Amino acid sequence: MLGKDYRVQEAIGFGGMAVVYMVEHQTLLKQFAAKVLSKELAANREARARFTQEAHAASQLDHENIVNISDFGVTSDQRPFFVMELLRGQTLDQRIAAGPLAIEEIVAISVPVGRALAYAHAEGIVHRDVKPENIFLVQRSQGRFGIKVVDFGIAKTPINQRLTAMGQTLGSPMFMSPEACRGEEVDHRADIYSFGILLYLMFCGRLPFEDPSLLKVLQMQVQNPLPPPRLVNPALSPELAAVIEQALAKDADVRYLSMDALLKDFESALPSGADQMLIDVQVGASPAFRTTPFPGSQRISQPLVTARASQSSLAPPMPAPPAKSPIRLIAILAVLFGVCGVAFAVYKLLSAEPHATQAAATPAPPPPAPAPAPQTPPVVAAAPIEDTAPAKTSVQLVVDTAPQGATVKLDGKKLGITPISLSVTRADTGKLVVTKSGYESVTAELKLSDDARVSYELEREESRKGSVAKRPGKTAKPPSTGSATPPKGDPNLEIKLSR
Repeated sequence: MLGKDYRVQEAIGFGGMAVVYMVEHQTLLKQFAAKVLSKELAANREARARFTQEAHAASQLDHENIVNISDFGVTSDQRPFFVMELLRGQTLDQRIAAGPLAIEEIVAISVPVGRALAYAHAEGIVHRDVKPENIFLVQRSQGRFGIKVVDFGIAKTPINQRLTAMGQTLGSPMFMSPEACRGEEVDHRADIYSFGILLYLMFCGRLPFEDPSLLKVLQMQVQNPLPPPRLVNPALSPELAAVIEQALAKDADVRYLSMDALLKDFESALPSGADQMLIDVQVGASPAFRTTPFPGSQRISQPLVTARASQSSLAPPMPAPPAKSPIRLIAILAVLFGVCGVAFAVYKLLSAEPHATQAAATPAPPPPAPAPAPQTPPVVAAAPIEDTAPAKTSVQLVVDTAPQGATVKLDGKKLGITPISLSVTRADTGKLVVTKSGYESVTAELKLSDDARVSYELEREESRKGSVAKRPGKTAKPPSTGSATPPKGDPNLEIKLSR
């Protein structure tokens, strides 16, 4: 038993911090999920405080896309537990592992998650651990599903700031914002960055920054430029790619100011019909898992508003008119055409003989003088479209390097840092220069009469010189015992580790 009301039926989930059981309320005879702090962490004060904060943060948020917390208690051996709604389905990471997602499915998942985060931010709560494992696809009938955001264990709340220092070291590096990776103070824009990683993963089928070393992933989140989404998925529209890139800006001030602003741009960038599954999720949903209508879209919200108004009316609903049979319509049309045809034939027979008699009795009048020919524009043969189209003034240039992060210049003008994809002025040739500190520069002549895509493997300077020159004034120190070994990469990178 958990407390006096909940009988444990079976364990349904295990984590590093807690165990989740399916329990049944003895009075209501209803099943719930109960999360219990593990025995190994029962005496850990920080773990108990974090566990309590998860229950407190989630219980404050009354939203259809956030897991509902209904009870809190302590076991007989003094371990805290809280009771929440029982979710049946799968997590987003399990769905992603099963195969690619269609754009309709991505919209049906990402919009409710964004709306849940926007609601939490409005309440002063930052989730700080947005990742596929914490997004649950609730199974419904007829292949539909609802969305629930779970695990507010390291959430930042306006009431309890005591766990902020501990929370900064927690989270998944693959989804953490650059400021969180640096151990700095974070706000709601850290969730916007993590949400951008989710969009990148669902649309591109891979994470933007991956490495077996989590320390290297932290470094990449801070320093490495974002691989352009359209280089990974060329089918992605420029408008959707722009939304993802702004959400994943390294500088928090350049990102979206709010989750609502992100969702507004996301909606505007969607192709027609991409929100169809979101509508299907809404139709017939139970109140407990209802997904709100798509924001700002008349083609979706208007029918839903009409449906609600008709259901709340006191007058009984009028029966729908019976559908007309297509065979009956075809028969009616055939009869109408037949009647018109007979009438036209009778008219021709009656009018033909008088006209002929009149023509024989009356001499034909002299032919009128020919009227001057109307001034019509000369007929010009249609030319092929490609001949009349304006000349192409720009071409698409894609440059990538191994390693990335090199500076690219074209005819002396800086284009950016690799990998880059941009439009440049069309020309016969152009001088391309690629430079990166510690590597040999590359100079090449490119034909820019059409789109070009090039990739270069940069060579280290010391590989040609045969030796590594030491920087003046700096002496390499051997790592102290027990210190973390920095990942291989930029020798100028300095990583500070703190408890």
